[in-house]
Amino acid sequence: MSALPDWAAAAAAGTGGCCALERWRPVPGWPHEASTCGRVRTITRIDRRGRLRLPVVLAPSPDRRPGKGYLYVVLVDGERRRKAPVHVLVLEAWAGPKPSPQHEGCHGNDVRTDNHLGNLRWDTRRGNLADRARRLRPVTPNPANRDETGGQASQARCFPRKTPSARGVTAGVTGDASHGTGSLLPHAVSRYLHMTARTLYLTARNRWFG
Repeated sequence: MSALPDWAAAAAAGTGGCCALERWRPVPGWPHEASTCGRVRTITRIDRRGRLRLPVVLAPSPDRRPGKGYLYVVLVDGERRRKAPVHVLVLEAWAGPKPSPQHEGCHGNDVRTDNHLGNLRWDTRRGNLADRARRLRPVTPNPANRDETGGQASQARCFPRKTPSARGVTAGVTGDASHGTGSLLPHAVSRYLHMTARTLYLTARNRWFG
């Protein structure tokens, strides 16, 4: 049996845990790298002013056009700019260039934000549509699959959302009810005490100076 190519072996190694064995490879023709986890970063380099630049992971932005939903990053190299889908950059780095103009980057689970290497492949448009048709048929889940949640669970572990700070949680509990947060009880008690104090003051004033 022939050994797996490097990119396939890396994809298989990454199935044990999301990004536990994340590996990086250069994006051809650019001072950037793409990982088996579906991330893109700059490389360590010396800029034009002689300053050391450490790697920085690029923040992806979604394509909000109807029917799209892919994640994009912008590669910068001096005056050059390239806005490219993340899954294409991952495939270029790990599987090589597009085999032909008829090929496109395909997501195995049809989750366009899951850009893990094991979920990507080069395929023709016909092969991509045939794969989608197969996914529409009801099938029995395979326990051997990497992620039976459609890749969303693993992607959430790799790119977790920000959790609310302790200050934000506290404000949600004790906030002023007039701003739509917290309980109505503190506001009602405060208003009651205020009205009681005002009534006592007016009663005393009228008694002594009335």
